[in-house]
Amino acid sequence: MTHTPRVSIVMSTYNGEKFIRQQLNSLIAQHYSNWCLSIRDDGSSDATLAIIAEYQKRDARIRLMQDSHGNMGPARSFMHLLAQVESPIFMCCDQDDVWLPHKVGEAVARIGDDTATPRLFFTDLIVTDGDLGTIAKSFMAFQKFDPLRAKSFKGLLLQNIVVGCTMAGNSALLALLRQAQTHNRHEMLMHDWWFALLASAFGTIEYSSTPSILYRQHGGNSLGAPGSNLSRYITMLWNSKPWKRASVYICKVAAQSSSFRRAYGNSLTQTNLAAIDKVTALGSARSCLPLVRTFSAGIAMNGWLRNAALLLSVCVHPAAWNAPLLPSPVSTEDNA
Repeated sequence: MTHTPRVSIVMSTYNGEKFIRQQLNSLIAQHYSNWCLSIRDDGSSDATLAIIAEYQKRDARIRLMQDSHGNMGPARSFMHLLAQVESPIFMCCDQDDVWLPHKVGEAVARIGDDTATPRLFFTDLIVTDGDLGTIAKSFMAFQKFDPLRAKSFKGLLLQNIVVGCTMAGNSALLALLRQAQTHNRHEMLMHDWWFALLASAFGTIEYSSTPSILYRQHGGNSLGAPGSNLSRYITMLWNSKPWKRASVYICKVAAQSSSFRRAYGNSLTQTNLAAIDKVTALGSARSCLPLVRTFSAGIAMNGWLRNAALLLSVCVHPAAWNAPLLPSPVSTEDNA
């Protein structure tokens, strides 16, 4: 490979002593070696910091960022790290996964050397248990996700399918993020979702079905992969809690869409503005009609089961929707 740009990898850690060694070892074992890892600890009380210090001595490419912000939550912690990236390509890394040896090199090849067009690349994942035993060979199949929906702005407004720990982006994509004022990102649910929206609206998104990481599922995950099957959704629909969760979810997605519009509305196409407005309107919905209109416009979640569950939660349990759902800015930690 003649194209060997520096790759900035960012990692936010929190009480990761159990698995972080395996992840750091997998980074050191990458076939592509021109990378640096910036770690920000989000207030660990275990041996995470001691382990990081040990690896800093072993590999000069690993460094720990120091600040006084304390616990910020995963989204804000990653955003703080990304604000300091200067390399032409960036990647986000979780503390408890294992990267396969080809991951960084493939990302560099797919992103290329185009610095003018915002570019995002993501891959499938192998879902594992805490001991790295395989649960599913394909995260996308396990979740019944269609990765091609990521190429459509409308396909990303209600649900994100770009998993941040597989994602790589270029400096043009990062520059778009930095254009938005901080107050326009308060309602960001997760950094990977925001990047996916940016790339689909203003640049390109490329996907590989070849998994690039072992995606570990365990009791301490901030966000996980529960799977998608009929029995799970039937159980949820007959439980009282999902109605409340659905209303909160719609509220947060509507707030995120409103925030994205404030930040980039002057540059969005009329088609994308109309799509955003439909999603934002869901935040003050009192009936299922706005959601039906949103689905009719091609703005939906992945798979009929998810859409049916969301629609039923609105139509069958109106008590959860009898008050305005667009509150003051939503904390990203609530979604972590």
